[in-house]
Amino acid sequence: MEFVSSCKKTIKRTAKNIVLLFFNVIITGFILIFKIQRGKVVYIPVDFSFRGNAKFLLNEWITVPGYQHIFLCGRNKIPLDSKDENVIFCPFGLLFIYHYSTAEYIIRESEFNSIGLMPRRESKVIQLWHAAGAFKKFCLDIADRPESLRRSRVNDIKNWDLVLCSSKELVDIYSSAFGNFDKKKIFVGGLPRNDYLYHVSSEKDLIRKRYDIPRGKKVIIYAPTFRDNETDYRLFLDFVIFLQERVGNNYIVAVRFHPKIADKIKIEGDILDLNSCDVEEALVVSDILITDYSSIIFDYALLDKPMLFYAPDLDDYYDSRGFYFDYRNFVPGPIAETKEDVLEQLENINAYSNIVAEFREKFNPYFDGKNSRRILEKILSM
Repeated sequence: MEFVSSCKKTIKRTAKNIVLLFFNVIITGFILIFKIQRGKVVYIPVDFSFRGNAKFLLNEWITVPGYQHIFLCGRNKIPLDSKDENVIFCPFGLLFIYHYSTAEYIIRESEFNSIGLMPRRESKVIQLWHAAGAFKKFCLDIADRPESLRRSRVNDIKNWDLVLCSSKELVDIYSSAFGNFDKKKIFVGGLPRNDYLYHVSSEKDLIRKRYDIPRGKKVIIYAPTFRDNETDYRLFLDFVIFLQERVGNNYIVAVRFHPKIADKIKIEGDILDLNSCDVEEALVVSDILITDYSSIIFDYALLDKPMLFYAPDLDDYYDSRGFYFDYRNFVPGPIAETKEDVLEQLENINAYSNIVAEFREKFNPYFDGKNSRRILEKILSM
């Protein structure tokens, strides 16, 4: 079975490299034929959806005249209600490659979502990144990356002109994760998507009403980190069902899974499914967060709400992925390693409010609704 799996991965990787080579040949041709178009901005969001940091930077940038915006979306994810003539939602294909080849600005949200696509030298590549803070190790700091993948990412990172970071406490970590990236090119100014969280936090009652959440009823949201192993999905569901059975009379139990696995876990019964709404809305309507190793804690801390960490596989996860900080002393809330521990910790969850506030000030201090403007001003001054 391991041999078959290895062969499949090799075939898939080879096919991807052939496709990338084909597109890079086209990019080279476009660069030779077409000049860079001043004022053209291309956005590559982390999951090719109109959400996240790219979306909220775009919403700010379109208030500045003289720019054309090309937003990469999956064919089934293109917004149907967009009417701004300066914004084009484009699926991946030759038209997008043309825009990519002639863009003055290329806005990225991940280290992998355009790996192998060569930008022209005159283009400015801005890495917004898709997560706040730094929790578990990422990018080049992950030890078991194949050497070929590491080389590809190193070559890709060399093209970046600016990296966004949420706190000065994390600049050294970002520099390391991105291959000793020049710290002078790391800009600390908050995350664009946190502007939406800032404004939507005042609409909590309206959002709760949309989901028929009774007034006065507290919501526990379970949002575990992404895992590659599909057997973990069953464990996620088992825990949610346990939680519903034990505390469902006192709380509304809700779930918010990573977009890559949300459609693989079927939610039934009285569990509130918040996978389809914006993650910011899911955070706002909840009163307590239960997670494990997810960077969602940096966003949630902005709301001054309690967090609980259910980490039954802490030692194994640490060995396989690794953290930048000592987990037990880092997380802003109690740690539970069994389901029963979760129930016990819930009874005293509000005792950790001071820890949450300190965590927020240290790792994600910008929460004034002006992050997008700060970042845009930095980009335009490059």
